[in-house]
Amino acid sequence: MTEMSERIARQHQRALCGFALLLMLLGPSPVLSRQLQTQQVTIAGKARIISITLEGKRHFKNIILDLDDGRAQLVEAKAGVCRTLRSGMRVQATGSWVVASAAARAATGTPRFLVTSVTASGGLQGKPIVTAGSSGSDMVAAASTATMGGQPFRPALVANYLAQRDLSTIIIPFAAIGADGKACPSTQLPQVPVSQVKQAIFQEANRDGITVGSLYNQCSYGKTRLTSLNSLVAPLVKLPCNGTTNDVAWTFSKCDFDDFNGYADAADEALRAQGVVLERYKYRVYLVPPSTCGFVGLGYIGCDGSYTCRAWIGAGFWASPAAIAHELGHNLFLNHANSINTEGVIEEYGDMTGIMGYCCDTRCPSPTQAWQLGWLTMQQLDRASLPPGQTVQLTLDSQAVNPQSGLRINTTSWVAGVDPVFLALRTSERGDKGLASWYSGQVHVYQSPVTSTYDPRPSLWHGGLNVGDSWTEPTAGLVVRHLGSSGDSAAISVCCIGGAETAASCAALRDNDCNGLVGNADPTCAFLAAAKARQVAAASRIRRKPSKVITNTALARPTTPAPKRRPSKSAR
Repeated sequence: MTEMSERIARQHQRALCGFALLLMLLGPSPVLSRQLQTQQVTIAGKARIISITLEGKRHFKNIILDLDDGRAQLVEAKAGVCRTLRSGMRVQATGSWVVASAAARAATGTPRFLVTSVTASGGLQGKPIVTAGSSGSDMVAAASTATMGGQPFRPALVANYLAQRDLSTIIIPFAAIGADGKACPSTQLPQVPVSQVKQAIFQEANRDGITVGSLYNQCSYGKTRLTSLNSLVAPLVKLPCNGTTNDVAWTFSKCDFDDFNGYADAADEALRAQGVVLERYKYRVYLVPPSTCGFVGLGYIGCDGSYTCRAWIGAGFWASPAAIAHELGHNLFLNHANSINTEGVIEEYGDMTGIMGYCCDTRCPSPTQAWQLGWLTMQQLDRASLPPGQTVQLTLDSQAVNPQSGLRINTTSWVAGVDPVFLALRTSERGDKGLASWYSGQVHVYQSPVTSTYDPRPSLWHGGLNVGDSWTEPTAGLVVRHLGSSGDSAAISVCCIGGAETAASCAALRDNDCNGLVGNADPTCAFLAAAKARQVAAASRIRRKPSKVITNTALARPTTPAPKRRPSKSAR
């Protein structure tokens, strides 16, 4: 696991298991006198994970076990124990009961269970759908959206199964009313009328505005619908100041799990008494009046259909499409959209390009999460299609205008511990109309370990690239560049570092070091070419220089001198 992955994991361990602080932040409660029983016991049930968003970008998560005897039990766990739990899993938890004083038990309701170890199995599973790419003779050049080494190339396509087609939801506003007809102590009457809630929910009731329905319709390209035909805003439900539902006491004087869960149970009972068939709706959103509950929203992270799927919206956000869409996103297995700041600290809600970041800009889910929901089909590269030293150039359409947009780079196919990289062009239009203008026109870089529709792990936003900008993932040796944009499309290059440039890579016009330059345009290649030229010139000078003629006298055959001729006798 990389240092970055470890940092994210540690942060989410703390977030998932931080219950004591949660209880202090949700509402006032007495100081508990409590003692941990030393006897270890095991309880079993199905897990529900609740994400809790507090104002000021604070957040926590609750683990609820639906026990085999029918009770819902809040559990506390030490960091790391509960990291792998997901909603819908079958869980066996070993730990101890926390024993409180009689006064504390009366104030806080259900006793708490401190977990020391868990075993879990099951839960919804799934795998993405991959359509193989092609190249060379198998390619239709006109249909190609990419090149590799200058040749037409069609990457594989990858998508997920659709999370939900019919987002059938009942929105339930309620108030806490005392016997005198006035708001209960510690509460106020709702600040938003039901008619205004309908305008925040239904596109049919607010044709020119942004609604929960319009966001889901536009961001999903009509694949996931929330309309007045499949959903309902219920009339205001009036609840007493306190009560007992399903043998669990609740009160508006505080806001623990038993309380806000009790409000929901009591509101359900009241609506059933009015003839409302709640089972027609898969998702239930409860609008909490001004009270001790200081949250923006709560929601189950994932619903598998075996339990009532719930979300709660705080008093100041009844008419906020972004807040309601965010909590419904949790119900669809989405986690928060993280970012990393300049100091290397993970910010839970820091990705402001997606609805699962902090409230309340209205924008679509980030491309990683839109892909998770089955709304986007992406091009995909892996080690086979992105070998070392190769550069792939692609065109990305804006997420807002084309359901086949974005790129997923499966880095896990060649390096462990580096989450897949997602690239997407974002523009401020349609479902992304509320996207901040400074993000529009940029190619955004994300990472996410998510592998299927039902994988509720968070995503991480690194930032947006303007034309000419690049981003590097050093462990994977990955370099991404934004080459240029035209309207709703952008040209990018993706390169996997293959090492230093060589004479062979330079001659083949291959960008081995992924600096964006090839051939003599690359300083290294220019240097290698100049060095080669000097070698050739030196060799040429040696060949042109006259050779020295050497006579090998040592091997020459000796010449015998002619004998002197004696004078003839007659001459004498």
